[in-house]
Amino acid sequence: MAKLVGVFMIAFLIIGGQGLFTALQSGKQLTMACDEYIKQKPKDKWVKLTGCEYTAIDGLIHEKRGQDEVMLPVWGVSQKEEELAHIVLTSDDTDFVAAFKELGNAETEEQATAAIKKNENIFFYKGDIEGLVEFGIERDSLTKSKVETLSETIDKDAVFIAMGEKPSLGGSLIYLLLGILIPVGYVAFSRWRTKKDAGELADLHASLTAKEPVVVDKAFEQKDTTPTP
Repeated sequence: MAKLVGVFMIAFLIIGGQGLFTALQSGKQLTMACDEYIKQKPKDKWVKLTGCEYTAIDGLIHEKRGQDEVMLPVWGVSQKEEELAHIVLTSDDTDFVAAFKELGNAETEEQATAAIKKNENIFFYKGDIEGLVEFGIERDSLTKSKVETLSETIDKDAVFIAMGEKPSLGGSLIYLLLGILIPVGYVAFSRWRTKKDAGELADLHASLTAKEPVVVDKAFEQKDTTPTP
């Protein structure tokens, strides 16, 4: 139990601390052309990139922390087709996930064509993308292992951007607060439980050692068999 509490405490503190850092550092959203961003790769975490494009054929759907997520390599409009993607857009949006699942479940060419046509606005896109640059715990080992599947299309130092995400000071503070309250609550509960158990043991011991008068049934009293002189 203590180990589980420790895991949750560390996770909440890391997520909250990282979110707080991002919220305080971000300030104003950076707006930049996709091609320029690829060249400069600034350290800003909250970005809006213009002149970007991606297609469904380059995407991948995977599970991240129990939730389906789509990963899409993104290119600048002036990049050549043979160039590696330096940006990967991630999204757990239900429409995105449903569209990619429908395409992945297609068993015939006709079904695949129908799925692409139905979700053409998702699968073929040219325009702006915006969100938060993922780093730290957001780039966990699970994501890294899945990225190997896209290794032929993306650069090893590609920047991952969570689509539509914004800095959240309030949400980060809640995570930090939970990270503090969980261990405090656990310690308080443990102490209460220890005192309760100790009290119950003391009461049990007292009841077992208490001296109670022994009542002897007269019918079973031993008769005096000593002979009378």
